[in-house]
Amino acid sequence: MSCRTIGVATTAHAAQPIIARCQTIRSPVEPVAYDWVKLVIVRQGSAILLSEVGERHIRAGDVLVLGTQTLCGSEPEGAITVTAIYLDRDYVIDQIFWQHMSLLTDRLDAQELAQELYSEPAQILRLGEDGTALGL
Repeated sequence: MSCRTIGVATTAHAAQPIIARCQTIRSPVEPVAYDWVKLVIVRQGSAILLSEVGERHIRAGDVLVLGTQTLCGSEPEGAITVTAIYLDRDYVIDQIFWQHMSLLTDRLDAQELAQELYSEPAQILRLGEDGTALGL
């Protein structure tokens, strides 16, 4: 597996609220859960996603959104290139609060809104290959 990390080398004890990691995966990845919200942008290839909500097929152009503490692994079909973005949960709540400040009274309201918007532990957004061309 080749890997390039932007931010810090690991999500454990990270000082930054956002970490981006680009990697090409060629072998199965055992299911693991993080304390972070995780966005996975599939840039090339495809894989079978193994999560607590079952098996799903992901391919280039898909964006996987994983809530905190959501078990997820994968079995690449050949090789898959992804960019994983790890977001500190408190940072996400703060961003929701500031973005919707006129509608929310405090951070607890922002937390409730986030739980409402992202109630599913794993979501796949099918943007298509043109929609995920980030140039990373």
